[in-house]
Amino acid sequence: MNRLLFGDNLKWLRDTKVFPDASVIRCHKINFLSVQLISLFFLFTVVMLIMPTCYGSDAEAKATKSFLDGNWSQTVTNANRWVAEDPVNPVPHALLNIAHAGLEEIGVTINERKLAYGSKDNTKKVQEWASALVLSHGHNSSAYLLKGAAFENGGDKQTAADMYKKTTEVDPSFTQGLKWLGGLYLDSNQIDAALVIFSDMLNKHPNSSVAYDQVGMCYACKNDWQRAVQYFEKSVELNPKNIGGLHNLAIAYIQVGSIEKEKLVLQKMVELDPAGEFGQWARQKLLLLNK
Repeated sequence: MNRLLFGDNLKWLRDTKVFPDASVIRCHKINFLSVQLISLFFLFTVVMLIMPTCYGSDAEAKATKSFLDGNWSQTVTNANRWVAEDPVNPVPHALLNIAHAGLEEIGVTINERKLAYGSKDNTKKVQEWASALVLSHGHNSSAYLLKGAAFENGGDKQTAADMYKKTTEVDPSFTQGLKWLGGLYLDSNQIDAALVIFSDMLNKHPNSSVAYDQVGMCYACKNDWQRAVQYFEKSVELNPKNIGGLHNLAIAYIQVGSIEKEKLVLQKMVELDPAGEFGQWARQKLLLLNK
């Protein structure tokens, strides 16, 4: 039946002039359409069966999608599922670190950029996975961010810097690349270069608590604590719950001798983070100041 149907359709395609009867031609068109629909259905079925394996698993696919979408909170959830399924794979751990850094209202720390791959082989795996992601999603800033982080982790700071710059070329509103690029320069003691990056970030995002915090960090590294205080204060004003910004402000107040202001900031840190690392640090500082 199918053989005859396909055979007849192929014949009608070749010999439509032989059948001048309009009813026959309409029948040919209808049957040809049915062949197309069957072919499309078959293709759709194959794609649906193959697609989950493109990223290896459902957890990997979902983590990848949320990461590419820049949905950091959902990336944390999905990447944790991926880690549970494949705990030795370094890629979901890398996605987790980047997502956590994206959620934090503070610059990216040295440890976050190291990504905790654990070995050169793991770093290479993440580099390869990230490079493939860039090839398949060349207009996605998150893909370039991951590749930059992977190469920075491997010690190739030039490639890392190029990838971080690419994130904002693709999407000027994407701030994560600027955070990581500026942080790379800070860690390399290229303070002036970092200041240029974070100042540019501040100009583009004048209400960014992170931008103010990082410009303040640059001035702190230059031992210009008075200016650092101004930027840290603005950062905390924009985001009063920025525990990292409060930490930086407390240190700056120590440097300029504003002890009473420092105490207020330390108390705020204890209230916001009573059991955390920042809160414990603040509590110890308060004990020393109140002796």
